Amino acid sequence: MAPRGKPKTEEPAVPSPRRGMDSTGNIPLNLAMEKLGLGTAFRNKKLAEMAAERKAKLAQEEAILESIIVDKICSKDWDSLLPNSGKSTKIGTHNICVRYRKDDVLRQRIWEWHGHVMIYDEYDGYSPDYVYGNYFEPLVSDEEVKLEMGVGLGTMISGVESIGIVREF
Repeated sequence: MAPRGKPKTEEPAVPSPRRGMDSTGNIPLNLAMEKLGLGTAFRNKKLAEMAAERKAKLAQEEAILESIIVDKICSKDWDSLLPNSGKSTKIGTHNICVRYRKDDVLRQRIWEWHGHVMIYDEYDGYSPDYVYGNYFEPLVSDEEVKLEMGVGLGTMISGVESIGIVREF
């Protein structure tokens, strides 16, 4: 049978790219690294670096948050913290809930806070991280503590001498 229509002209032979190659015949770097066995290790190292960087950012934000809260406690600016209300308060860009309780035996006020700190990274964007902190506020001054302690061992030794336990050499 005779072919119908125009005869087909052959196009120049262009090698078709193999699987994993782009149109120019080059292998992308990530695929080349995986073929060499380096892709997974490189990816794991990058993820570990990003996790370490995220932990460092979180620790830095926690330290800043703690210093702000302790400054407010020490300056008696408790109203802005809304303690024991069960409501969260905004400190910077973070939301936290603050409470305290008074310990009469230890003579201190125990402050506790928890909430979420928003951390940004290139991989996940903004995401909340849970934080918890506490501060022990003394309710007595240093002078009161010294007066209650007495002179130290001198009082105890004089008490022992009055009982007659001390031997004379």
